[in-house]
Amino acid sequence: WVSRAVAFAAVCGLLVEYAGFFVEPVTQGSGRVALVGLVVGGITALLLAGIRQTAWVSTALAVAKVALLAAFALAAILFAGTSLDVGPAPSLANFTTTMSVVLFAFFGLENGPIASGETASPQRNLPFAILASIAIVTALYLMVQYACIVTLPGLSQSRRPIADAATLTLGLSGGQFVSAGAIVIMLGTLLTQMVGTTRVLMAMGQQGQLPSAIAGLHPVRRVPVLATVISAAMALAATLLSTFTSAIAITVATRVFVYAAVCLALPVLRARRQAPSPFRLS
Repeated sequence: WVSRAVAFAAVCGLLVEYAGFFVEPVTQGSGRVALVGLVVGGITALLLAGIRQTAWVSTALAVAKVALLAAFALAAILFAGTSLDVGPAPSLANFTTTMSVVLFAFFGLENGPIASGETASPQRNLPFAILASIAIVTALYLMVQYACIVTLPGLSQSRRPIADAATLTLGLSGGQFVSAGAIVIMLGTLLTQMVGTTRVLMAMGQQGQLPSAIAGLHPVRRVPVLATVISAAMALAATLLSTFTSAIAITVATRVFVYAAVCLALPVLRARRQAPSPFRLS
C-alpha cells in the first residue's frame, strides 16, 4: 500500500513538471501545493462517486493516452528520420539508476486483478486484458523511447522529455499540445493507481490486518469511503514531501520486495489449494 501511494507521488510530481510548461509557478511553493491538492481532490471525488463512474473516466483516459502516445511517437520518428546515435556505454551507477526507472515504468499490471471483485466476468476477461496491456505498453514504450532518443539531444537532462522532443521537432505549438496530452496520460495513470491503492487498504481491513472500519462500504455507492480518504491523504503527503527521484527509489525497492515475496509464496499456496485453478492460459 505504501509503495502504491509513493508511486502515485512520483507520477503526480511529473504531472506538475509538465503543467509547468504552461504555468511555471505551479512547479514550486504554494502553486505546487494547490495543483497537487486539486489533482488528489478531483481523483478522490471521482472514486467516491462510484466504481462505474470511475471505470468510464478511466476507460476514456486510457484510450486517449494510447492514441496520444502513438501519435507523438509516429510524428517524431517521421519528422526526425531514423538515424540513431547509440553513444558510449553508461557507467554502472547510471545504468542502475536507469533500470530503476525502467522497472517503475512496468509496474501496475496487477492493478486490474486488484479490482477484479468489481469487474464483470473477471475469470474470462482479466487474463486477456493483462497480456494485451503488456503487449501494447511494450510497443508504445519502444516507440516513444526511440522517438525521444532520435529527436532530443541531452535526453537524460530533460525535465519534460516528451514535451521538449515535440518542441524541437514540431515547434512550440507541438510542444504545448504534447504537454497537454502528457497531463491527460498521467491523470489516467493516477486514477488507476488510486483505485488499486484504495482496494489494497480495503482488503487489509477485510482480512483483519487493519481495523475493520477501513473496509466499510458506502451504503449506496458501495465504495470504501474511509480507505479512499486515508489513501488520498497518504498520496497527498507523499507527493508534497518527496521528489521524483526519491519516490521512484522507494517505490522500486518496496515493490520488488513484494513481487519477490509473492512469487516465492505462490508455489506454496498453490500446493495447499484443493480447488481447481479458476482459469488456464493454455
